Amino acid sequence: MKDKTVGQHVVEMLGKSNLERHQPLVDTAREMQKNYMPEIEKCINEYDEKDEPFYVIVINKRERLFINVIREYFLARRTLPTPDYDQTVFKYFPKTGDLKFLWSLPDWQTIDYMVENATQIPKEQKELLETCLLFKNETLDAIKGE
Repeated sequence: MKDKTVGQHVVEMLGKSNLERHQPLVDTAREMQKNYMPEIEKCINEYDEKDEPFYVIVINKRERLFINVIREYFLARRTLPTPDYDQTVFKYFPKTGDLKFLWSLPDWQTIDYMVENATQIPKEQKELLETCLLFKNETLDAIKGE
């Protein structure tokens, strides 16, 4: 039996009542995290130029037509990318096998909210707030990209 496409799942969900088709954000995040590290490892293993350190970028793309569908794209490149919304960046060191987290940026609405409400952000989100502030000041890559 052939697996259903994303579109088929979405159409099926849209046919249900509003209560049945609502999926909490936490559930969506948990489901996405299941394959996160295996996909990063796959990206690292498939990258051709492994002599020097390189960057692994995860880009989140929201599907415009589908509810609760967020796709993650895993890319590797030699140069540090320009910081952007919905982006997570790691630096990989092939000689040691170390993977260093550099930054993770949420969508533009979340960044704007955090910057505008900086004094009200809970302590556990201070690191994300700092990253958002550096991004808005266009200094994130200079500080985090060493």
